[in-house]
Amino acid sequence: GCECGYRYRYRRVNYFEGILKPFLDRNPHLKKVIRFMTGVFAERLLFDQDDAVPRLSIKGVQCSRVGDEDGTVFSIRAKHVVLSAGAILTPLLLLASGIGEEGELRKEGIEPRLVGKDNRWCGVGKRLCDHVVTACVFLTLRPTASGNG
Repeated sequence: GCECGYRYRYRRVNYFEGILKPFLDRNPHLKKVIRFMTGVFAERLLFDQDDAVPRLSIKGVQCSRVGDEDGTVFSIRAKHVVLSAGAILTPLLLLASGIGEEGELRKEGIEPRLVGKDNRWCGVGKRLCDHVVTACVFLTLRPTASGNG
């Protein structure tokens, strides 16, 4: 399998090729219960409607098709939902679903589901910063101070 998730057999791969495909190859029975969709954008999480008290009981995802101009939204319900949208989209999805600081959610017109009464959810989306890295490589005609000429 892949140890780091991004390199597999000495070539750069995406998450599916590096982690999920080797995992599913070792567990073929899971291919029947896991559904992968491409070209779909997760809009918000769906909670169990029977919950009297909102809690983290996610029962599905509201989605739209990428590039679909008519704005059609559809729901995907599941017994288990794994939220893995990365460092940037996971907080966005949580906030769009009403999980976060109540004042900020209401300001954006989002109905709060789980709020930070005890500061557990106040930090959703906070301290998020992008670490943009640009590598500059120059060829010099003379040796440089670093000695790597």
